[in-house]
Amino acid sequence: MKRENYQPTLRRAEDAAITSMTLGELEVANPWLGDPARLKAFFEREGYLYFHDILDTAAVRHLKRQVMGVLAETGLVDLAIEEPIWTGKAPEGVEFDKFQALYAWRDFLERPEIAAVFEQIYGEPILSLNVFQYRTTLPGAATRGRVHQDGISLPGDYFHIAWIPLIDVGVEAGGVAVATGQNHRGLLHDVLSLPDGFPELPTRQIPADVWKRGRYLAGDLLLLHAFTPHIGLPNTSDRVRLSIDVRIAPLSTSFPARVPQTVRQSNEEAVGAVKALIAAQVPRERASELYIALRSLDIDITDPAVAARALAGLMA
Repeated sequence: MKRENYQPTLRRAEDAAITSMTLGELEVANPWLGDPARLKAFFEREGYLYFHDILDTAAVRHLKRQVMGVLAETGLVDLAIEEPIWTGKAPEGVEFDKFQALYAWRDFLERPEIAAVFEQIYGEPILSLNVFQYRTTLPGAATRGRVHQDGISLPGDYFHIAWIPLIDVGVEAGGVAVATGQNHRGLLHDVLSLPDGFPELPTRQIPADVWKRGRYLAGDLLLLHAFTPHIGLPNTSDRVRLSIDVRIAPLSTSFPARVPQTVRQSNEEAVGAVKALIAAQVPRERASELYIALRSLDIDITDPAVAARALAGLMA
């Protein structure tokens, strides 16, 4: 299939800093599988758990082919080829709605052989939130993501991010870089800086020596704390990097009364809440922190009287 002349656009000088980072290797947690207490201790200390070749390869391949099917409809890949080799065609922006309607991720998590892995990790079944993303990163040196924490919008840190590569990523296709041990710093974002629902932290806010990545083969699993900074690395290979990330939590988790059902909804709620706090004379530099604290306590910021009483205690 003939390649068309499409190249992604460069994104700011931050790209040079990300591309030139020296990345360490994530520690593989496979030896601790079946010991939830040890896994939990490592996760809380380092902000991640990385498992190598742990998920059923047939199940992963089935999900990969479903994702490729959506891309093939717009000519980005050829389904006659096993791997998602990019055709060179420019994206048309119509894949998003089709992916939102593709609930294959839920079927994947509910397969007995997949559910059993998560139960070994947590010592109990998991619940999945209706917040998910199919990642389809086209080739191009500037196709990195943005340094961010997923906990900027969903309240608190009760959920974890499960990132699953659907292909063998390798060094060329990039994958995810993780700022290890930074989850203890809490929310680093200014919520009001959300551009179109996708925030960015300047790389200078994160120590250079904490960034690590895995080998990332199909069948790997990376779990991240809600406050762990991370970034999608540039894809310099010849294929579309396919992965999926979903928000999960152990069955025993105490959820807030209101949990946003989409990324857009959660971002809109976060921005609205922080603006309300600032209007209530909360200093801007503390507004994001207090928003997370209020939501973690399951306090509805939209109820002025309740929020005022809670704020008085938090600001004391």
